[in-house]
This record gives sequence, C-alpha cells and structure tokens, in this order.
Amino acid sequence: MWLDATFFCTDSVLLDSYFNEPIWSIKRPEYNHASVACGYFAGYSLECHEENRYAFSTMRDLFLNYWKNNDIMVDYLMVDYMIVLAQKHDKRIQNQFDRISPNNPKCDELIKVLNEQFDKDKWADLKTDTCLFKLSWKQKFIEEKDGKPTFYKYLIEGKL
Repeated sequence: MWLDATFFCTDSVLLDSYFNEPIWSIKRPEYNHASVACGYFAGYSLECHEENRYAFSTMRDLFLNYWKNNDIMVDYLMVDYMIVLAQKHDKRIQNQFDRISPNNPKCDELIKVLNEQFDKDKWADLKTDTCLFKLSWKQKFIEEKDGKPTFYKYLIEGKL
C-alpha cells in the first residue's frame, strides 16, 4: 500500500479492509475537483493484490519511458496522468479502478478545521465513513483559539 506520508489514519480496522480489495485508492466521485482524477482515484493512496500488480507495473513502465525522454515533470499530478493513461491503454486496469467503492469522502475536511476550537460532535461527523485524512506540512497551525484547544492541538497530543 502507498499512502502519502501526510495522511492521518484514525481506524486501522477499516484501513486493513482495504487490503482485501483487488485494487484500492481513495475514491470520491462527488469530489468535483478540477483534476484528471476527478475524485475517482487519488495518486497519493494506492494498493493492489499481487495478481493486479500488472496495473502498477504498467504505470511504472509509462514513467520509465517518460523519464527516458524527459528530464522535467510537466505537472505535480503526473501520477494521476499515468493512471489515466494506463486505464486507456489496458481495459483490465480501467475495470479494476472502476470497481473501487467510494470511500473516505471527508479526507480533505480535517485540515480545514485544524485551527478551529475542538468540537467533539464535529470530530464525530468527520470520522463518519472516513478513516484517512490528508494533511500538509506546508501550513502552520495554532494550538489554541480564544484560550481553547484546537483540532490541531488534539491531533499533536494524540487525542484524535
């Protein structure tokens, strides 16, 4: 399994269930993000069974061919482009990605509230159907707001 190092995982049981999937990625069809993935997969979260490694070896080969002829990455989301290209090249890969069930619909929501005062009801809502939260090292967060602990403080103290 590949997960970007900036993920915060809240439920190892649910995470373990992803290993039972032939191919897995975070999938949020309603995400409406203006990227090539469109929420149907996320290049920062990938897993597959051994019998489906052909999908990832296809992407690897596409990358190797690209780097043989180029020395700059044309886009930050290059992995996403390679996944789409692999799906167009091999319908088996497309079929496997199509079979991924939607999951982790709120994975981008925790980072939006890290500077807010901690609210147990909001936290319970965020964790509904989501165990993986994408965070970032590129932002600074505060530990208190109006004298009360923030979601960030709860996170760094291991209370989430």
